[in-house]
Amino acid sequence: MLRTETSNLEFVEYSIEENTVQSRWNKIRNEVCSLIDYRLEYGSCGKWYEENYLSVKQEFLEMPFINYPEEINYLTSGIVGEVFFMEACKNIGLSCVPTRGDEDIWGVDFKIDNGIETRFLDVSINTSSKGLQKKNRAGTFPTVFIPWRTNSVGKKNGVSYSEKYISTGVFDQRKFMSELIDYNNSNLHLLRKSVWKDEGYMALEGIQYIKNLEGIIDMLKEEYN
Repeated sequence: MLRTETSNLEFVEYSIEENTVQSRWNKIRNEVCSLIDYRLEYGSCGKWYEENYLSVKQEFLEMPFINYPEEINYLTSGIVGEVFFMEACKNIGLSCVPTRGDEDIWGVDFKIDNGIETRFLDVSINTSSKGLQKKNRAGTFPTVFIPWRTNSVGKKNGVSYSEKYISTGVFDQRKFMSELIDYNNSNLHLLRKSVWKDEGYMALEGIQYIKNLEGIIDMLKEEYN
C-alpha cells in the first residue's frame, strides 16, 4: 500500500490522481476499514467489542475528505499504527497476519511468522509511563511498542508517520522498524532489571513474559538485518 524509503533510491511514478493528499488518505482509510471488517467477520466477539470497532470505523467513514495531513492525528491512532506495523513487517519479509476478533479480545493483535516459528503479540503506540505499565504485565501476551513520531520513539513533538505519509507519499519503513526494535530492546532491558530485583510491575512472575518478548524482538531483528 505505502511507498517506502530504503537505502537504495527508488523512483516511483504516479499520475496526478494517484499521488495526492486525498488519494493517500483514501488508502489509509481503506486499510483501516478492511482491518476492522476482518476482525469483526472472523471470530466470535462480544457486543461491546463490535460496537467499539464499528464506532471507530464510522469515525473514518465520516471523513471522506482530508484538507490537511495533520487532520489524521485527530482520529483514533492505534489502529492506524497497526496498519503501518503490518506494512513495515511486509517490507522486511515477515508474515504479519491480524488476529480474529475473539483473539484480539484476549490481547493478541497479530501473529508474525518467519517460516520457522510463529509468535503472537500485542502492539501499542502508547509509550507513556502509564502506557508501559498497563501493557507490560505478566500473564499477558507481549506488547511491542510502535514508534509513532518520525523524530524518535516516545516523544510528543514531531510529525506522526501517518501525517508524513499523507503529506509526502513516503513511509520510511526501515527507519520505522529500526526505531521499533531499539525502543523495545530498551523496554526489555528495564523489564529484565525488574525481574532481577524482584520488584516493580514485572517482578519474578514476569520471566515467561520476558522470554516471549525476547523471541519476538529476535525475530524482528533477524528479518530486519
